[in-house]
Amino acid sequence: MFNDILKTILVIIISYVLGSLSFALILSNIIHGQDIRNYGSKNAGATNMMRTYGFKIAFFTILGDMLKGIISVSIGNFLGGQTLGYLAGLFCILGHIYPIFYGFKGGKGVATGAAVALMTNSSIFIIMSIIFVTCIILTKYVSLSSCITSIFFPILTFYDKIHIINNITSEILIIICSIIMSSLIICKHYQNIKRLINKTEPQISFKN
Repeated sequence: MFNDILKTILVIIISYVLGSLSFALILSNIIHGQDIRNYGSKNAGATNMMRTYGFKIAFFTILGDMLKGIISVSIGNFLGGQTLGYLAGLFCILGHIYPIFYGFKGGKGVATGAAVALMTNSSIFIIMSIIFVTCIILTKYVSLSSCITSIFFPILTFYDKIHIINNITSEILIIICSIIMSSLIICKHYQNIKRLINKTEPQISFKN
C-alpha cells in the first residue's frame, strides 16, 4: 500500500514537471528570442506558433507537447498500470496549462491531450482524430474543433469502460480523470468560445 502511494506521488510529480515544459515558449525563446505569449493570440500553443512564426516551428511545438504526454503516460502505465497512466496524463495536461516554470501561464493542452488519448486508448484516439479533422474541414475553426473533440473523450472513455468492468474503483477513477482532462481543455478555450459567439474567432486557411 505504501509503495503504491509513493508510486502515485512520483508519477504525479514527474508528469506535472514534464507537462510544465512548454515547447511553444522554449522554441519561441531559443529561435526568436521572444515570448510567444506576447504575440498573436498570446497563447503558448501550436496554433499561435503557426500564425506567428510558421508551420515548421508549429510542427516541432506539437511534437514536443505530444512527446511529454507520451512519456508521462508510459511512466504511469509502467509503474502502476492503466489507472496510473490516466492520472499521469491528467497531471501532464495540468502542467502544460499551468506550468510551474512559466508563471502558471501555459497552453491549452490540445496536443498533449491528443498524446494522452493515444497512449491510454488508441481506438479512442483514432475516433477523436476523425472527429477533429471532420470539424476542421467543416468549420475551419481550430478552437471549436478542439472543444468538440475534447467533449467526446470522456464519453468514449465511459462507453469503453462500461463494457469491461474488471475493477469498478479503477474504472471510475479513469472516467473521472477523462472528465477532468476534457474540462480543463475546454475551460482553457473560454476566450475562443467568447470570440466564436461574437463571430470574431479567426479561421484556419488551407490555401497556403
